[in-house]
Amino acid sequence: MEQGFASSLLPIPYTLAKHMPNDVKAIVSLLTIIVGFGFAHYEKVYAGKPHLYWLVIGLAVFAVIAMWIFPEASMKKGDMPPKKPAE
Repeated sequence: MEQGFASSLLPIPYTLAKHMPNDVKAIVSLLTIIVGFGFAHYEKVYAGKPHLYWLVIGLAVFAVIAMWIFPEASMKKGDMPPKKPAE
C-alpha cells in the first residue's frame, strides 16, 4: 500500500491505524448537518434568538470539517511512559 502525505502525518504507520470508515464518517457528517440546521431553525423561529442561527450553523460545519481533516487520536498500551509514583 502506497503511503501518501496524509498517512505520513499519522503517529503510527497507516497499515496499523484503525480509522473510522468513510461511509460511517459520511453518515455522521450528514446527521451533524441535519441536526445543526434543525437546531438553528428552532433557535431562529421558536426560541426567538435569531442571532444564534449562524453560530449554530457555523459550529455544525466546523465539526464536520474537523472530523474529515484531523486524524483520530489512538493510543496503544505501550505508547505511554510508566507513571511515576506520587511523592
